[in-house]
Amino acid sequence: MRNRSLACLVVFALAALTCSASAQDAAKRVPTVDDLMNVKSAGSPQVSPDGTWVAYTITSTDWKQDAYVTHVWLAHVASGRSFQLTRGEKSCSNPQWSPDGKSLAFTSTREGGKNQIFVIQPDGGEAVRLTDAENGAGGYAWSRDGKRIAFTSNDASESDIKARRDYLGDFEVVRKEYAHQHLWTFEVAEAMEAPGKGTERTKGKAFSVSSFSWSPDGKSIAFSATVNPDLINGGTSDIYVLDL
Repeated sequence: MRNRSLACLVVFALAALTCSASAQDAAKRVPTVDDLMNVKSAGSPQVSPDGTWVAYTITSTDWKQDAYVTHVWLAHVASGRSFQLTRGEKSCSNPQWSPDGKSLAFTSTREGGKNQIFVIQPDGGEAVRLTDAENGAGGYAWSRDGKRIAFTSNDASESDIKARRDYLGDFEVVRKEYAHQHLWTFEVAEAMEAPGKGTERTKGKAFSVSSFSWSPDGKSIAFSATVNPDLINGGTSDIYVLDL
């Protein structure tokens, strides 16, 4: 009886070792291209003003669209609980909390195909579109009091580009035709009622805005700008202050 028990134990041990080896072999397999494409990545963390929540983005592969799609998530700092805040086929990115922490802005091409600024409540619900920028909205920032938002957009005339494309075809004159970035602002309360184009604060071909920051009192914006958007002109950057 003892020998039979010992034999059973040996058989069980060998089976366990075989399963363990198989599991290790499976774990050591070379990842495929599909495996790599399915890896999700987190980014753009933004802590809420009261420190309770962290907004961040998750980028994953949408095989139906054959594209990467990004969405905004929220994580509760104390509990670690997280949930997805935005959904849909179009990406939602660059989340930024309002100064009072009651709403969260983000950018998306979900309406009209051009990047626009939206706002959503942290507890969910429908997002409200704030901008209707002709050439889309780029980088943006809330004023310290949360009443206004500044953003960048290029000054290329969509109608002029379309007219030339229809007449001469789709082309670009390299290092001649630049889409200069300029500053725009809008009132959040007004935009909540209906999306608008905003007020253009800088214009022309003398410089292209690259980054900016609100003053604490909201009466001015400091920004950096180069002579044009070409990467080789990064060394031409200067700092300006715009009084509003």
